Amino acid sequence: MDKLILEEASQPEVDVMPIKMGMPHETYADMPAQSLRDFDTEGMRTPVNPKGVRSQAGRRWLVLGSAFLLSLWGINEMHTVLGANNMTFIQYVFLVLFGLTFSWITVAFSGSIVGFFLVLAQRRGKP
Repeated sequence: MDKLILEEASQPEVDVMPIKMGMPHETYADMPAQSLRDFDTEGMRTPVNPKGVRSQAGRRWLVLGSAFLLSLWGINEMHTVLGANNMTFIQYVFLVLFGLTFSWITVAFSGSIVGFFLVLAQRRGKP
């Protein structure tokens, strides 16, 4: 037992670097009350690409239409899995929650696919 204590005491000390904080220090400043009813048009930022700000209606319909069709397909498949003949109340609740979640996912998926093909079309176009 005494040897163990002596061995621990004889080990060299290691320099430990202090941990740097990831956040800046708090800075207290005045925060005047601002009216949300008035809109300052002078301070409004202009977009870098004014044509790139607005999307075309056809693209919106493509994204939402494909998401709607994918959602209908997914909800129908889940309805088949749960058993369409004798579903309980809990299964209907599950189907509704699944439908909401799956619809959200299909909108994101459809938007990303359409955006991917738009980026590909821009790269192949004339500069």
